[in-house]
Amino acid sequence: MMQQDAQRFRFGAPWLILRTTSGNRPGIWFFILLVLAFCQGTQQGYAQGEWNNWYFGVHAALDFNTVPPSGLPNSAMNVAWSPVSVSDSLGQLLFYSDGFTIYNHNHQMMSNGYMLFGAGGVFAFKEPGQDSIFYIFTVKSYGTPVITYGLYYSLINMKLDGGLGGVIPGYKNIPVTGAEDARGETFGVRHHNNKDVWIVARQFSSNQYTSYLISSSGINLSPVLSPCFLPNSIFVNGSMQIKLSQDGTKFCAIVTGSPLNVVELGNFNSLTGELTPLFNFRPVQGAISQSPIHCEFSPDSKLLYVTGPNYAAGDIYQYDLAMTDSAHFMQSQIVVASMTPMGSDALQIGPDGKIYQSVSSKDSLSIINNPNTRGAGCNFQSNAVSLYNGTTCHDGLPQFLQKYKAYIHPTGNCQQYPVQFSTDIWPSPDSIRWNFGEPGSGPANFSTVANPAHSYSSPGNYTVELYVRHNDNHTDTTWQTITIQPAPQPVLGPDQTICTPQTATFDAGACTGCTYQWDDLTNMIMNIGSGQTYTTGTAGLYRVNVTGPNGCTGRDTVQLSIGTPVAVSVTIATGSTIVCNGDQVTFTATGQPAGNSLSYQWKVNGINSGPNNSVFNYTPVNGDCIVCSMTSNDACTTGNPATSNQICMTVNQLYPVSLSISSTSTHTCAGTPVTFNAFPTNPGNNPVYLWKVNGV
Repeated sequence: MMQQDAQRFRFGAPWLILRTTSGNRPGIWFFILLVLAFCQGTQQGYAQGEWNNWYFGVHAALDFNTVPPSGLPNSAMNVAWSPVSVSDSLGQLLFYSDGFTIYNHNHQMMSNGYMLFGAGGVFAFKEPGQDSIFYIFTVKSYGTPVITYGLYYSLINMKLDGGLGGVIPGYKNIPVTGAEDARGETFGVRHHNNKDVWIVARQFSSNQYTSYLISSSGINLSPVLSPCFLPNSIFVNGSMQIKLSQDGTKFCAIVTGSPLNVVELGNFNSLTGELTPLFNFRPVQGAISQSPIHCEFSPDSKLLYVTGPNYAAGDIYQYDLAMTDSAHFMQSQIVVASMTPMGSDALQIGPDGKIYQSVSSKDSLSIINNPNTRGAGCNFQSNAVSLYNGTTCHDGLPQFLQKYKAYIHPTGNCQQYPVQFSTDIWPSPDSIRWNFGEPGSGPANFSTVANPAHSYSSPGNYTVELYVRHNDNHTDTTWQTITIQPAPQPVLGPDQTICTPQTATFDAGACTGCTYQWDDLTNMIMNIGSGQTYTTGTAGLYRVNVTGPNGCTGRDTVQLSIGTPVAVSVTIATGSTIVCNGDQVTFTATGQPAGNSLSYQWKVNGINSGPNNSVFNYTPVNGDCIVCSMTSNDACTTGNPATSNQICMTVNQLYPVSLSISSTSTHTCAGTPVTFNAFPTNPGNNPVYLWKVNGV
């Protein structure tokens, strides 16, 4: 599979819908679907093996069910041009063909699978909506006494001949109306709806591209015609190769047999079937225009590869498809391989995402290992895969309809920083679902957008899952394990306030192998310091960026404020300084500056007493002196701490109070006044007297 070292890829996993009967007991659908899901998971865990067997060249064959692919000894075919090889989803061979004969998986001629009208142009795919019917298209360019041409198709039913397959009687070599003069190769690409297929060929006499739509209803015999600016070959057997990109948006076509071969590059509309040529070109080596032989697109459809002979050697040229202007396109040319043996070097994307190159008469294939990479990083490897002993390449490799694919491309690997995710999906999905592998992140662990981002709270290995559902209900699931590197965790502490001319020093903490960058965010001045600590006396918002040896960065911010100096003072008060023995007295402290950052210390006769707040309740004895010291935690203070005024108490002892009275007479006549006198004991100062007669 593509990127096997980085990803695991499962195709064909269905949505599992569980239906229940009344109550909480599962119904029969639960068990049926569960069994189906199990079978799907166990039998098709790595499906999409339709192109895993290649049969080509002089009895050559490769098995892509192994990594790396291995040579096979049993091909019955000797073919010069591009054949077809079709397997089932598990990678088991179904049939292969050179355009003349179809061979079943026993390497015997398929029932009714002979004398097809093909001469190097052949393409096969499963009929849309069918599980066992295959189309096989061929292009004819031979005959006696007059050479005839044209696009033809036959139908294969894999249920015939006991499962070995056979061409359906009456459905062999059926001419395609409107393509009677097609020559060279034909090629297929998926329709925009991801269900149907376009077959594209070149009509030689009218010099047009013809696109036929094949759906579950059959072939639409009203072709879509598009202009072609390639020259017609002066040779009778001159042919043409055509390739369409994996995303179905671009095409390249090469005409051979003309005085000098030429490539046509253009856009393809998978919705309408139209081809729009952009320009023609030839590779250039030095000042010499080269004759191109084959072309192939990178899997991500961003690069084009072209082979061409250079006298005694053959080269592989790479072009940047982002350059749609012909001059800029040619300036993007890079020779990624040279001095390969001269020959018709075919290029073909393999099921593992690499591009394979065949050279006539060679007993091995060369590989472009990283075809999505620009320049030498594409890693061309000559003679990388050996064929089975005694078998050799010819001038072509098998052609295939684009496969389903879904790959994850993460950017970023640092803790607490967003990791950006993009995809490489074909065909365009109906819907996707992400699971970032961090359940603790809650709802943020999931996404349904095309290119999401996720921040991982902790370092470690996380398995990211991408689930894809296509418009034809085909589903793919791919996983990729990513490693999140730890980021430094600087802590600058709480915000601070200082007073001029004081300074504050912020410490980002020690970090082995780390680099530091301090920024002034208030004034947007970056890189004001590069040490572990930073000292300043200027107000502002400061940030430190600490970058570890693994390239991951942690950051923290702190606010520094500058205050105005304020003198600290405190006074105390009480209701009276003269009290009686045993009376409780409340003392109250008033401090400046006022605020919640004040702390108090009460002292009685120089000894600490009382709580650290502004109120002090105390029962004094005679002569006690009370003082309060106040401290402000405010940085901008002077005279800190401050001591209050001293209050000394007079405490009077309690004496018994008594009162006696006397009168001038206790017996008198009516109308005679009597004088009463009161005689107090311990009357205190200014006693007040209240006389009552008969309680009134």
